[in-house]
Amino acid sequence: MRKFSTLFLIIPLLLAGCHKNYQMDDLMFAKVLGIDFDGETYTVTVGLKDSSKESEDSKVVKTECKSVSEGMSKLSQKADKRIFFGQIRVIILGEECARNGICAILDFFVRSAEMRFDLPVLVAKGTSAASALESGKAELSEKIESLLKSADTVSVSGSIKISRLVEMNEDLLQAVYLPYLTFDGEPALGGYCIFSKDKLIKFLSADISRGINFLNNTFGSWVFTVNVEDDVFTVIVSDSNTKITLKDGIFKINVKFKTAVLQTDSGRRDISKDAAGEMTQKEAAIADELIRNTVEELKAVPADAGGAFGLAYYRANKKSARENEDLWQENFAGIQYETEINAETDMAKIQQAHVKGN
Repeated sequence: MRKFSTLFLIIPLLLAGCHKNYQMDDLMFAKVLGIDFDGETYTVTVGLKDSSKESEDSKVVKTECKSVSEGMSKLSQKADKRIFFGQIRVIILGEECARNGICAILDFFVRSAEMRFDLPVLVAKGTSAASALESGKAELSEKIESLLKSADTVSVSGSIKISRLVEMNEDLLQAVYLPYLTFDGEPALGGYCIFSKDKLIKFLSADISRGINFLNNTFGSWVFTVNVEDDVFTVIVSDSNTKITLKDGIFKINVKFKTAVLQTDSGRRDISKDAAGEMTQKEAAIADELIRNTVEELKAVPADAGGAFGLAYYRANKKSARENEDLWQENFAGIQYETEINAETDMAKIQQAHVKGN
């Protein structure tokens, strides 16, 4: 799936200064870019903000075209002013577009002089990018930016930027995954969706998406409850670290994390050592089940989302990994693995609580 040379990654840097000069009042700023593709025709949509200080107007313009590059060129003909694309903050792909394949879109990204490589890319679940933009206009970019900034507080999603997307698409030891948006009322992050080569094949649940963050070391935090001694403890997972290695044909998944108690249903202030030990064991068991469910779900696709296992394979045997990389995603379905979860309750972070000696 290596469609792009890494030389393409520097093209935007070389061309970034090649723009004509325009007066500010002659411009409208594109804030969000939407791309749809039905298998034959592309629809390119932008949410725009007027450059005039007196104006807070936003609008959406779109055009049908045979390629994204053509669409970007045609958009300015549909706007009241010339469109400046250098302020795009987020890119949305319609679900049908993602299912039909994004290879040509990635080619546009790496060649475009106006596409920054730090832009996040998301998929609109159950709708087109054009419909999403028409309902949210340019302000949609601000809503999505806010969602992505707070994504690590629940760890069911995250930000995948163009540079990372291109890397995953080029490396056969990685399967592409992207965050997706739902639009039942206000836009929300639903989790991740998984690709086979460059085509979307499945939307993953919030729990499985959280497991992917565990596997790829992109985990932030997670709040959940644990039943201990006829009480319910609400705990937060933080300081997570995952290491995956390959030895004797078996992948070893080692996860370490710390937790702190946020509250108890009983309001108890004293936590015995026995209770703390039971709580830690149950936290580890919950995380272990989550990670195992995630690996099994990915094996069933099969797709090594983000390449956490492919990287371990490569580190263990570079030559074999590269010689067999064409088959890795298929072979991933048959991997054997073991999990080791090390949870630690950070008693120092428990507010107004202390361990009672026995």
